[in-house]
Amino acid sequence: MSSKLLHKISSYPTILIFVGGFVASYLVKFILAVIFEIAGLEGKDIYKEEDFDFIQKYGIIGCIIFTSIVAPIVETFIFQWLPIWLLCKIKRIPYWIPIVVSSALFGWAHLSYSVYYMIIIMAVGYVYALLFVVYKIKKRNSVAFWFVTLLHALANLTATILRLLPLCNL
Repeated sequence: MSSKLLHKISSYPTILIFVGGFVASYLVKFILAVIFEIAGLEGKDIYKEEDFDFIQKYGIIGCIIFTSIVAPIVETFIFQWLPIWLLCKIKRIPYWIPIVVSSALFGWAHLSYSVYYMIIIMAVGYVYALLFVVYKIKKRNSVAFWFVTLLHALANLTATILRLLPLCNL
């Protein structure tokens, strides 16, 4: 990703960047899922037995709070803020390096689900890291953190609700 393009994106209104980021993250998931399906590489169900134990132990509200508030804050700090902040301390490092490192770490953290899920989440992590850098370019570091956290939270909330709907016997 070129520095020029990142600077161009940073000039867009926040709402446009947010909606674009949300759409891009879901589009990436969808495209990769279709590619894996066509190639016959779709992984096993990404949800583990422990996920259902968690829901039984903490309930639906606890699950939503964890996946939509706690996890996005912690993961944004560990996988976007920390590596991007550290790597950007190195002078003259191109923006693509912190973006790639951040997305690789984010994907790797989700490897326990499956290799296919890790690849999909790595691509989503690329979108999150790219948007983090866009806000870093705007010299709005705290906004970068909360912007990506909110985007991540909304994505997790959507996925959690879709996953929990069948359990609600609606």
